[in-house]
Amino acid sequence: MLFSSNSEDKSFPPDIYIVSYSLSVGYRKHEETMFRSVLLVALLVGFFFEEVTPKHFRGGYMSYRPTGVPNQITLSYRLAFKHNFFSDPDRIGNEDGEDCTLEDKEMGYPIKTGAEFIARYGPTNINHTLFDPAYYRCTDIMDNGPAEFQWTSGLNESVVTLPEYGSPIWTILYDACCWVDLINYEAPRTWILGMTVNLTSRSDLGGRPNSSPYVDGIPLKDVTRQCTTIIHINARDPDGDRVKCRWTRRGPTECENKCANPKKKYFDIDEESCNITVKVPRRTNNFEPGLYVVAVVIEDFMEGSDDPLSKIPYQFLVNIQERDVDCGRVVTLAGDGCYDVPMRINPPFRIDLHAMTTNPAVPIAYIGTVTKPGMTVSSLIDDGNGHYHVEVSFVPPQHKDGTVEQLCYQAVDEEGLAGAELCAELYYGGEVPRPIPLISTPSSNSTILVPFLNQEWTIYFTTKIMLNDQTVEFLYDNGTVAHSELLAMRVNTTVGDDDPYFVTFTTPDFPMTANTSYTIKLDKGAVVGTSGCHLPSEAAQWRFTTEIGHNVQTINITSIPDSSVHCSPTFMVAYIDNTFLPALNPSILTLNDPDCYGTVHNETHLAIGTMYGKCGTEAIVNEDQTRVSMINNIFLPREGSFVYGNVSTRSDAYRIRFNCSISTRRVGYVEFNTNHTIESAQINATGDFNFSFKLFPDESYRRPYKVWDFPIDVQQSARLYFEARTYEPNMAPFLEECVATPTGDPGHESLQYTVIRDGCPIDVTVRFEDAPNPARVRFSIESFSFIGYNLQSSIFLHCKMRNCNPGNGSCDTDCPDTESNISKRSVVSHIRLVGEDDPVETGREYAYVEFLERGKRGNGVM
Repeated sequence: MLFSSNSEDKSFPPDIYIVSYSLSVGYRKHEETMFRSVLLVALLVGFFFEEVTPKHFRGGYMSYRPTGVPNQITLSYRLAFKHNFFSDPDRIGNEDGEDCTLEDKEMGYPIKTGAEFIARYGPTNINHTLFDPAYYRCTDIMDNGPAEFQWTSGLNESVVTLPEYGSPIWTILYDACCWVDLINYEAPRTWILGMTVNLTSRSDLGGRPNSSPYVDGIPLKDVTRQCTTIIHINARDPDGDRVKCRWTRRGPTECENKCANPKKKYFDIDEESCNITVKVPRRTNNFEPGLYVVAVVIEDFMEGSDDPLSKIPYQFLVNIQERDVDCGRVVTLAGDGCYDVPMRINPPFRIDLHAMTTNPAVPIAYIGTVTKPGMTVSSLIDDGNGHYHVEVSFVPPQHKDGTVEQLCYQAVDEEGLAGAELCAELYYGGEVPRPIPLISTPSSNSTILVPFLNQEWTIYFTTKIMLNDQTVEFLYDNGTVAHSELLAMRVNTTVGDDDPYFVTFTTPDFPMTANTSYTIKLDKGAVVGTSGCHLPSEAAQWRFTTEIGHNVQTINITSIPDSSVHCSPTFMVAYIDNTFLPALNPSILTLNDPDCYGTVHNETHLAIGTMYGKCGTEAIVNEDQTRVSMINNIFLPREGSFVYGNVSTRSDAYRIRFNCSISTRRVGYVEFNTNHTIESAQINATGDFNFSFKLFPDESYRRPYKVWDFPIDVQQSARLYFEARTYEPNMAPFLEECVATPTGDPGHESLQYTVIRDGCPIDVTVRFEDAPNPARVRFSIESFSFIGYNLQSSIFLHCKMRNCNPGNGSCDTDCPDTESNISKRSVVSHIRLVGEDDPVETGREYAYVEFLERGKRGNGVM
C-alpha cells in the first residue's frame, strides 16, 4: 500500500481518500474498502483519477541463485521509482513510500514499497507470501533534468525458502500499480515482475540446481528520435547457459490486459543478441515524444535445447525526444569492461567511468550510474579536451566473495543527448596474477644457482592462472634475446590442475653457458587469471646465474653400439648393448619424440620401444599395400657432450635407425599387453600411459623436487612424500608394485625391498595421503638403508603402475585390515633399519634417496 489505511490520516480530503483507496485493488491489496456512496465514487473517479493514482513506478528486475540448501535461493531485485514522488522532510528512514533521499542512500535505510513478493506454485496456483511489504535499499538518485525524468533506484537481496509441494518449479511475482505516464501503456498501468524459479538438479552442474540469468541497467534511457539507437540488454548467465531476450507475453505471470510492450514500428528486439533497436521513421505520423515502457523476459537455455530453464523480468523506460543533434556526439567509453575485485578493506577498490564529447562546446552534464549498496560516486571530473569521468569507490562486502555483479553507466550532455549505456562486470574475490620470483625456477634469490644444462622452469603466481599463448624471454646482460618460449597448450607447458598457481615449461632448444647471468622476462599477460575477467598477469623480470652443477656427466661414447629389434603386431622394441653406458641412466636414449626414452632390460642390454603410430614412428606402406614399414630413430649423445638430469641435447648425437616390416593384416593399434614378458621396457619406453612419479619435500605437496636437487639429503627415518599421477582422462593410477633397490636397476635380484604391492602397503611405514583428485595417488614412507651398502649410497624407488577406471571396480584393493599382515622391516632378512636404537649408527647419520621416473617426460614430469 502506498496510501495509509489509517482512518486518522488527514493527508487527503475524505472523498479523495475513498476513491484512491477503492482503486488500491490494483495493488493486489485486499483491505476493507469504505464507500460513502456508490454514486459519489462513480462521480469522483473521472475527476480525481489522474491526480491520485500513484504514478511512480519506473521499472525493475529480479534474479535468483541457489544457496546449496534444498528449496532455498538468494532472491535479488532492483526497483526504480519517480524521484520526489513522496516528499516528507520530517520523516526518518522513509517509512511512507518508495522514494529515497540522500540520507537514505548514505545510511542504508530500508525503504518500504507498496507491494508484496509472493511465490506461486504452478500446478495448483498456491500463493506463498515471501515478504509483505517488500523493502529495498537506495543506491542511486538521478535528480538532473526535468522532474518528470528524475528517478531513484535501489536493490535488495534476501535468502528465502520455498515450500516443498512436489515440483521444484515456482513463479515469484511482484505486481502492483502504477507506472508513470506512458505513451504506450494506458491507465491504470499496473506492473508485473514475474520470475520462474527452476530448482531441478542439473547433472552438468554436478547436481546443483540452475541459477537464473542476471542483468542490470539504468531505469530510464534517453534516446533521440533523429538517431537510430541500439540498447543492449546486458544479460549474463552464471552457469554459462545460452541467454535469449523477448517481449513479455499476456498472462498472469508476465503482463495483464495490454502488455506493456513498445510499439513495434519504433522498437525491434533481436532475441539472440538481446539488442533492442529504437528507430522512429522520419515520415511517422502522430509520433509522440515522451516515455515508453519496455518489458522484456530473459531466459536461459542449455546447449542444444529450446526449452527455457528459467526466466527473469527486466523492465525500464525509454525517453524518446525530438532533437536536431549530431547522433555520435556523446561517447560512453568502455574502459576495462571487466574487473576482478579483491576482497580487501584498505584501500577501497576504485573504478573510473569515462565519457567524452566530440563537441566540447556542449559539455557532458553527468554520467548516470546504477551502483550497489556501499558504492560512492564522485562528482563529474573534467579531464579537458572533451573528456570526463567519475570515480566509483567501495569496499567489497565479504559475503560477495565468489559472486559477480554489474555496474552500469551512461553519459548525457547538457542538451540531453545520451551516449550508449555500458555495464562493467565485477567479479568479487579475483586479483591480477603477479609472478613470485623468489620461489620460482629460476629464482630471484642470487644465492640459488641454476645448472647450465637445465631445461625445465616453473614460475609461481599469486593467484590461479591459465595459459594465454604468450612468450617468455631469456635475455643476455646486454639486453639481447637469448631465447624465447611460447607458453601455450602443448607438451612442454603445463599448469597445475588442482594447484594452478604455477606454470611449468621446458626449453630443449636453449643451450645456456655455465657461470653466466641471464634475465628472465615475462611481459604483461604472459598468463591470465582464472576468474571471470581473465585479467592479464603483471609484467616482471629478474636475473639468475648458471653453474656447472653437480649432476652433470660427460659422455664417452665413441661408436654406435650393437643393437637388435623385436617386432610385434602392435609395437617394436630395440635392445642395445649397454657396455658403453655402464654409469649413465638409460633415459638419455631417445626416439624421434624426445619424450620417449630408454630403460634397463637386463644386465647386458637396454631397451627402448614404442607402439606403432607413437613416439614419432613413421609408417610407409609398400606398393602392393601388403606390408608396412614402421621406422623410428634412436638418438644417443656423442663423446664429449654433456648429460644433465638424464637429459641431453641432440645438437651432436648418434642415430640408430630401426625398422619393423609388418604384414598389413597384422598391424593393430592397441595398448600394450601389460602381461607381456618385456612389459617394463615397453611401457616405460613409450610413455603411452603417460604417468609421472615425483618426490616432494613435505606433506603439502606444493612443489616437487627438481632434477638438480637429486640426490636428496635426508635424515634416516625421515618421511618421504611421493605422488604417482596419470594423464589419461577419467582414469586413475594403480600402484601394482613399488620396490626399493640400492641401484638404478629395478630388476636388482640380490637386494630388493617391496613397499607396496597390488595397491596395498607392505612396509609398515607406508601411509597413503589425501589426493586432490582420482588422477593422483599420494603416499609417504620413512627412509632407510640396505645392509652392506654405505650410508652415503643412494636408494632407488621404482613403482610399476597401470591405469584403472574408478567407475568399474578396477581400482579396488583388498588390503589387510590389521598391521599383523604388514611387513615389519625388522623381520626382512636383507634389510636393516638404521635409527636411534641402532648400536652403531645413532640417527645422526644421513642417507641419500633417489627415485627413477617411469614414463614419459613432459606433462610436468621432471
